[in-house]
Amino acid sequence: MQDNLKMFTFPAYTYRWLYSTNARDIGVLYLIFAAFSGMLGTAFSLIIRFELSQPDFQFLQGNYQLYNVVITAHALLMIFFLVNNNIATSAIVAATATAADLNYTTIEEFSVYKFKNNKLSDTKFSQLLEDVRLEDSTINTENPVNPDNNDPFYFKKVVINDPYNNRKLILALCKGEKGVYIWSTADGHIYVGHSINLYNRISSYFAPSILATKARKVLKHFHLSGFKNVVLTVYIMDLSSSVKSVVALEQYFIDTLKPQLNVDLIAIGSGTHDPMSLESRLKLRKERGHPVYIYNGETMEPLYQFESKTHMYKELQMHHTTLNKCLDTGIYYLNFFYLSLDIITEKSQTFEPTISLKELQTLTKTKRDNFNIDKIHPSATKVTAEFTGDIKSRKIIHATSLHSLSLTLKGDRQTIRKYLKNGELYRGKWKIYYTSSKVT
Repeated sequence: MQDNLKMFTFPAYTYRWLYSTNARDIGVLYLIFAAFSGMLGTAFSLIIRFELSQPDFQFLQGNYQLYNVVITAHALLMIFFLVNNNIATSAIVAATATAADLNYTTIEEFSVYKFKNNKLSDTKFSQLLEDVRLEDSTINTENPVNPDNNDPFYFKKVVINDPYNNRKLILALCKGEKGVYIWSTADGHIYVGHSINLYNRISSYFAPSILATKARKVLKHFHLSGFKNVVLTVYIMDLSSSVKSVVALEQYFIDTLKPQLNVDLIAIGSGTHDPMSLESRLKLRKERGHPVYIYNGETMEPLYQFESKTHMYKELQMHHTTLNKCLDTGIYYLNFFYLSLDIITEKSQTFEPTISLKELQTLTKTKRDNFNIDKIHPSATKVTAEFTGDIKSRKIIHATSLHSLSLTLKGDRQTIRKYLKNGELYRGKWKIYYTSSKVT
């Protein structure tokens, strides 16, 4: 018979509402209680108004004490249970449950978190949060020492599956916190990082504009693979921990896990590769760049060979537009150098440089100093603009070129040139004309 007896238990949802420490649930309870108090207060208000609607006794049958009780109950319900509860509800919902609200309390005090995307519905928060010490961690091989006080590190370990769709949980846990974060992918790739504001750092990985930069190896990986089958592990340290301690904890995880997505395996590293050596740059130019051959334009003697156009205009301080124009049209650079993308086979089947880069730079500087650019590119003509409007605000602008004047007046250069040729007033107020002198 005892086997047929069942112990009475409350439905599961009652424990959530009766024992909840979730700020959102408490705010809902405040709203429900305030609404119930408002209905009772409204009922008492109707009784008072019906009693005073006509002379003589009405519903209360001359019970003055009961009338006074109804008035007092109406005031208490409306002021203390309706208005004050609504104010408290607004404050609680505004605060919600930030990381500061967690305050490193025990696991049992946490409740169920539910979000709009239902990614964490019916999942106990305590199942995600583990209050552990580093020496109890499954990846620990030795007991690391805090560099500040020579004591073991203390932290809260949070494991979040599908972090991209659980960003609200990351916000609730990590905003304003400091510590170490670890990305683990299904294919075995790991990245370890640290931050004194974990939420800002972690959420930056989800920004498409940042991923598109591919500035680091981990960003390249997430840009290509996304965040499917990715697990985020966060080690939240105490707010009193120094940056030195956070970096030391990150270095411990880097040394222990050997993450593949960390480039330099140094906790305070930039996450980028070391500068490329000169030998590597030369090799890369030969593999990817298109060589540029420089000849003496008068004798067609080979002078020097650059491994790429970029290398050439950087070493000779040459504008890339000028370089492309010389290569495309065949004009001589500085009226002396002939540039070609191919070896001139009329002189020789191979290209043998006759001067060094330093000698070429010196020769280029000499030719540039003696080069008369006015023969090819005439000097710009000075332009004057006079304001013909109000006499008090009369103004004269002396510009070194039409382009400079267009920038000053914030107008279109072609439009200004048209008014300059026709002699008409630009914008009805500016008289524009060429100055006789030239820019030297």
